[in-house]
Amino acid sequence: MANMIRLECAKIQIGDRYSDDVFFNDGKNMFLAAHHPVKKYHVACLERWQIPFLWTAGTKMTEQDLLSAVQNDSVATSPSVPPSRKVNEKGEEEISLDEFINIDEL
Repeated sequence: MANMIRLECAKIQIGDRYSDDVFFNDGKNMFLAAHHPVKKYHVACLERWQIPFLWTAGTKMTEQDLLSAVQNDSVATSPSVPPSRKVNEKGEEEISLDEFINIDEL
């Protein structure tokens, strides 16, 4: 894949962030959106599904990279700001899967 970097799943850790979207090994289906942290359930899925590697056009972000992205408005919110809650037409609260530590909590 042109301009894509292969990420070995064994090296991916909770809290890692990447500057561009991360894709499954097929190169088409997205695993993780840019700037979003890897959560415990992400790592568990990789292990459960025995995914050996992922692809990204980005790089692993440092704290400084994340602060720069927040200051440049490349990221919607900083990591210390909780996500805003959305309410759909039925009045039901919508939440992000990123708020869950364990997929079993769903």
